[in-house]
Amino acid sequence: MRSVNLIAELAIDGIPLKDFVEVIDCHAHMGPSGVDQHLPRNAPEDMIGTMDRVGVSKACVSHCIAVFSDFRLGNQLVHKAIENHPDRFIGYAVLNPNYPEEIVDELAICFEKYGMKAIKWHGNVQQYPLDGDNYKPVLEYAESNNLTILCDGLGRFKTLRELSSQYRNTNFLIAHQGSWDMKGLPEALAVAAEAPNVYLDSSGSIEWFGGFEKVVSKVGAEKVLFGSDFPWGNLAFMIGRVLFSEIRDEEKRSILGLNARALFRI
Repeated sequence: MRSVNLIAELAIDGIPLKDFVEVIDCHAHMGPSGVDQHLPRNAPEDMIGTMDRVGVSKACVSHCIAVFSDFRLGNQLVHKAIENHPDRFIGYAVLNPNYPEEIVDELAICFEKYGMKAIKWHGNVQQYPLDGDNYKPVLEYAESNNLTILCDGLGRFKTLRELSSQYRNTNFLIAHQGSWDMKGLPEALAVAAEAPNVYLDSSGSIEWFGGFEKVVSKVGAEKVLFGSDFPWGNLAFMIGRVLFSEIRDEEKRSILGLNARALFRI
């Protein structure tokens, strides 16, 4: 009988991942850090080199410049990377609610001209609540177009519960949920287990033994997408969390790529 961990065995044997499973990273960045931190190999071509070594076929990216300083310029740079490497990068549109007069036009540019597939929200950096009035046009656009919003920094999880109920055609992908210490049930897991349009990304800088398997058991493999936060995070470390976890191979295939294909319609 084949092992339920055939994928892990093949990886140990050195067989390239692309030969037996598709890997799509749902949470990556691009470009230099917007804070005092060095991000190695952050240019598109360098990132592709890292992706090839690890076995990642596609990465969903937002530019650090878009998140930290100039969302229009950052979105342009992601568009350029997609133009140069259309088979490797999927674009997140970043909209800054602190500039509400620019949001509607930038949404049109990102999705009608740039071909972005989803939206990236970073509440901690932008210092604005996801349910604030200035961000409402983004939520309404996502709702009308059945888009996914990668949410990094939600503040109150009551907000997530309320918004996922109000915007049922919008998929909310919650960042950094792979590092559960199993001591308390994070509210994100509880909402993801209940709401059909709330998903979790597997990134997280700390690995508690058995924690990732518990996350999958709480919400179901169909609700978890592989994410790395690369180049902020270590791509090889993050993918190892999934490859060598004690879950079924069918669940790994869903988490590593199939769920992202469905969510981003690619």
